[in-house]
Amino acid sequence: MLTASGGACGILADLAAGTRLRVPDFGAATKAALKEILPGFGTPQNPLDTTGLVVQDMDLLPRSFEAIAADRSFDSILVVWDPPRDQGLNPQRTQARLGAVAAAVRESPVPAFLTSYVAGELTEYGRDAVLEYGVHFLNGMTLAVKALNAAVGYVETRRRLLAKGVEVLAVNPVALAGSGPQTEVASLRILSEIGIPVPPERVAHSPLEAARLAREAGFPVVLKVISPDLPHKTEAGGVRLQLLTEEEAATAYRDLLAGVRAYLPEARIEGMSVARQVFPVAELMAGTVTDPQFGPLLLVGLGGIFVEVLDDFSMRMAPVDFDDAVDMLSELRGKAVLEGARGNPRADLHAAAACLVRLSRLAASHRDRIEAIDVNPLFVLADGEGVLAGDALVVLK
Repeated sequence: MLTASGGACGILADLAAGTRLRVPDFGAATKAALKEILPGFGTPQNPLDTTGLVVQDMDLLPRSFEAIAADRSFDSILVVWDPPRDQGLNPQRTQARLGAVAAAVRESPVPAFLTSYVAGELTEYGRDAVLEYGVHFLNGMTLAVKALNAAVGYVETRRRLLAKGVEVLAVNPVALAGSGPQTEVASLRILSEIGIPVPPERVAHSPLEAARLAREAGFPVVLKVISPDLPHKTEAGGVRLQLLTEEEAATAYRDLLAGVRAYLPEARIEGMSVARQVFPVAELMAGTVTDPQFGPLLLVGLGGIFVEVLDDFSMRMAPVDFDDAVDMLSELRGKAVLEGARGNPRADLHAAAACLVRLSRLAASHRDRIEAIDVNPLFVLADGEGVLAGDALVVLK
C-alpha cells in the first residue's frame, strides 16, 4: 500500500485488519532500496508514506513503486493518489504528475490499483485526464480495500470450487402449503423435516394448559405467542422468558394475550408455544433471502435479537457446501464467541455449519416457493451437543 500521507497509512492498516488482505512489512532488500529513494525523514514500511515531498519531486512515488514492485513477495499494490480536479497553476506539471503515476501502475509486473483518498465525483477535467491516461480510480480507500478483499475472496472460492468439481445437492422433500409468513410452529416443522433440530412442539390454548405443558417441559420455560400476523414477536411483546413455576406460566399466558391484543387487536392468535429455555454457548441468526438477480442468498450473523445492532454477518449464494459454511462462520467479527472466549466452552461449529448447509439447500431446492427463511435465534450448544432452532419464520411465495 503506497500513499503520500502518513494518516492514510494508518487508515489503510485499520481497514485491512480482519480482511483477507495481508499487509506484511518490506523485506530487508526492499527497505534498503526505499531508503535510497525516500527523504531522510521518510520511513520504509508498509503501508508506505512517500511523504509530502511528492508535490515537488514527481519521480518520488513512481520510483518507490518500482522498488516495491521488484519485491516479488507481494501479489498486488494499492496506490492512493487523488485524480486532478483542475489544471492547477501549472497545467504541464499536473499532467506530468498523473502521467508518471499512471505509467507506473500500467507497467507494474503485479496487479496494481489506483484509488482516491475519499469517495467523490470526478470533475470534468478529472474525467478527461483519467481517459487520456487510461487509468481507473477506485472511489476512496474504504471502498478500495473492500473491493480488493472481495476480489481475493472470489478467486479463493472459485479455485476451490473448480478443484472440487460439481456436487449434486439434495434435500428431503418438504410439503409447502399456503403463502406469505408462516407461523412459528409451521416454520419449525419445515426445518425439522430437513433435519434441523427444533424444540418439541407444545402449543397451549389456555392458561391451565400452559401451566401443564410447562411442567412437562421442565423449568425454566419460554412462552411465545403463535400468530401469522406477528412475524416478529419480540417487538409485539409476544415472548416471556425464564418462567420458573406453573403459576408464572399461566400468568404469562394471560399477560401475553392481553399485550398482543393491545399491540394489534386484529391479530389472529393460534395459541402459545411452550418450550424449555435453552442456555447456549452462542446465538446466531441464520436465514435466506431471495435476490431478484442472484436468487437465494444464505446469511449467518452473530447476535440473536441484536443482529441488526451488531451488523456482523456473512453471505453466500445458495446452495453452499460444508466448507463454505465453515468459511462463513470464520468471517464473523465475533467468531471468538463461538471458539470459547473468556473461558466459555467452545460452540458446536460442526453442527452450526451443517445447519447452514441444510438451510441453503432448502432455499435453493424450493426457490420457486420460498421467499425467505429467518432462524433467529439459532442456539449453538457446546461442542458435540449440536444446535437448536429457537424460533423461525418461513415466508412462502
